[in-house]
Amino acid sequence: MRTCRHTVDLMRGVPLDPIRPEVEVLRDGRRIQVVRASLYADEVEVARSTTLRMRVGDTPNPVDPVRTAHAEDDPHPMPDEPVELSMVGVGVPGFLRAVELRQEGAYRSGAPGLLWLRLHNEMVEGHPTSPFVRLAAIADMASMAAQYLKPDAWITVNADLTVSAFRDPVGDWVGLRGLHKNNGDGIGLSDAVLYDLGGRVGRATASILIEPR
Repeated sequence: MRTCRHTVDLMRGVPLDPIRPEVEVLRDGRRIQVVRASLYADEVEVARSTTLRMRVGDTPNPVDPVRTAHAEDDPHPMPDEPVELSMVGVGVPGFLRAVELRQEGAYRSGAPGLLWLRLHNEMVEGHPTSPFVRLAAIADMASMAAQYLKPDAWITVNADLTVSAFRDPVGDWVGLRGLHKNNGDGIGLSDAVLYDLGGRVGRATASILIEPR
């Protein structure tokens, strides 16, 4: 089985305190599995996810690189030097201290938002980070990749995250090519193509809540 889609709904702010996981297998078929996981702070559910896993086929199916080609398939160049991002009122948040980030163009300059990131540490100490977990952790940056709203005037919060992949990423680096769209009514959508150094691996989307600061 390989994970091919992971959706997280962020129900509440997650405190910097111990949290309790609950995991339930909703479907345990020979070809498809669906798993639900929730995180609780005390007895309050703060996040919920569903994960779709599919069986890897024994017989290779035809792959036509010409008829499936798209302009976004090739990864964008990786800049040579890392950059450091900060957030208003926070400085450099904990997650950004855990990654090396390289960016093409200025931060919050709009679409396309072009980022490359890699994790410094294991996601869970003592356990190797799987390729999809690495992809999903970095895909959370989709909501920031192409943002253009001034952070001292506007708060943008992703209320969910969906990561879909047709193959696992290879290597440590994950790239994002992001777009941000909104209709001026406080609801937006961030959409990012995900890459490894060899090419496209999937897509991430996030629903964005926009409020004046």
